[in-house]
Amino acid sequence: MQWITSKWINEPIKVFYRLGIPDFLGNTSMTLEELSLLTQTIPEKLIRLLRVLESVKIVSVTDNDISLTETGSLFQKKQLGCIAGMIFSDWHDSA
Repeated sequence: MQWITSKWINEPIKVFYRLGIPDFLGNTSMTLEELSLLTQTIPEKLIRLLRVLESVKIVSVTDNDISLTETGSLFQKKQLGCIAGMIFSDWHDSA
């Protein structure tokens, strides 16, 4: 929860969640190209986001294989439920 309140990592986590990456990955791994297609993102930009998230152990990126860590799986919709609306809302940043 400390990351959610930390400014430098808050935005990447929001983007990660809003793109649905935790739910797309689930308990499996994907290539950058597969994940880029699902999220409708540019692979070069997506990998930058994933590298930031890897630095705080939310995802694991090895070669071209991307997967969730145990911490990353906590961001799946089934885990966060309705609390996600509060955590990732725009008003949270202005508080």
